[in-house]
Amino acid sequence: MEVTSEMEMSAVTTLKEGIRIGLSSINANRVRSSLTILGVAIGVGVVVMLAALITGIRTSVMEGFQQAGPDNFGIMRFDFSAVRTSMESGREPWFNKPIIEPEEAEQIARLPAIREALYNFNFSTTLSVDARRVNGVQSQGYSSGWPAYQPGIFSSGRDFTPQEVAQSRPLIVVSISLAEELFGGLDPVGRKIRVTSGTRAIGESFTVVGVFEPEEGIFAEAVPHFAVFPYTSAIKRLKASIFQANIWVVPDSAFSAAEAQDQVIGSMRAMRGLRPRDENNFGIMRSDQLIEIF
Repeated sequence: MEVTSEMEMSAVTTLKEGIRIGLSSINANRVRSSLTILGVAIGVGVVVMLAALITGIRTSVMEGFQQAGPDNFGIMRFDFSAVRTSMESGREPWFNKPIIEPEEAEQIARLPAIREALYNFNFSTTLSVDARRVNGVQSQGYSSGWPAYQPGIFSSGRDFTPQEVAQSRPLIVVSISLAEELFGGLDPVGRKIRVTSGTRAIGESFTVVGVFEPEEGIFAEAVPHFAVFPYTSAIKRLKASIFQANIWVVPDSAFSAAEAQDQVIGSMRAMRGLRPRDENNFGIMRSDQLIEIF
């Protein structure tokens, strides 16, 4: 017992001595100690701030994906969740998968479980109205009915019709912020925009048929200026590439998401002549997969 008591007293004495030395060091170097404490406090504050920022961004992105519809999914040329790259020269095998064609979207749209099958691809344009000019506008070639996949409303005008898509009409829908940039306070509907695309500066006049106001969210804030064209017009008149085209699918509410995906996969495999043992040469990307990846 005496040995234990002596050890405890020794430990207390050592602790007191350590505290005394620490306080003496702080008193002797108050400026240095203050800066050290301040540095630690700032570091902790920055870490907490970054954690909150990342959490906020992730929450906003997830809300954006969910706004597009939890049961909606995309048919992609590549399965991005399974793409792998190597340092070896030459193309990766997955790079040779066939391009998604408009006819495939038309066939998918006829399936019982599908409400919309929207052919889509992205490209960049320059838009001009008189002396006003906006470069690098994120543009999309789309099927009629694309608002089913893009939450928002038409503040003016309308979407282009299936007949107008079939006729490759020179029509354009612009975001509300882009409309304000190009037309100020004027109503753009019925007015002309000069559209230029590609390195060859291919240009043509397009008539505005609608002004679209997307729902608030991180994607709307990140891309305030965007334009939507009938995909046929983008291909024919602006020579847009369909290299990375995809099909955004909206299932019919009478069917489950799994049933819709099964019908789509079966139809795509049949159109592409795949045998039972062949792997899919296309990818299916669900909204919940995008959330999981992020």
